[in-house]
Amino acid sequence: RNRDSIHKHFEARLILEPEIAALAAERITDDELRSMEQNIKRQTNTPESEVVLIICADIEFHCLLADSVKNETISMLMNSLAKISFHGWKAAMRVKGRNKTAVLEHTKLLNMLAKRDQDGARLAMREHMLESIIRLKNQGLNLKID
Repeated sequence: RNRDSIHKHFEARLILEPEIAALAAERITDDELRSMEQNIKRQTNTPESEVVLIICADIEFHCLLADSVKNETISMLMNSLAKISFHGWKAAMRVKGRNKTAVLEHTKLLNMLAKRDQDGARLAMREHMLESIIRLKNQGLNLKID
């Protein structure tokens, strides 16, 4: 059951978040970029042992991205995903070393957003989602997403 819900969590995010990132590249403000940059700094400085703080910072990053689209429905969807499937985030961020790689992927995405590169942002987010899925598969979680 838990495996199935983690699968559904990432399936939904893989559908939604690359397009959210592409829209954000078009609509994000400089202040919102700065907020995301501060979030990345906080996540970078959080010790690997502080799993809950890392998860919260990661969720905040994805919600800041969704909010930058300025579409209340999208923000509501991301907030709901964060609340309803916290275990999906927890599963991904508990993988050893995942915080460091997530920070690098967030930074790559932030650079695409700063350049207002919609295709680059879409691709960076897709790769970020797929990286989480690959790492969970490597931990023995049999997810059916390619």
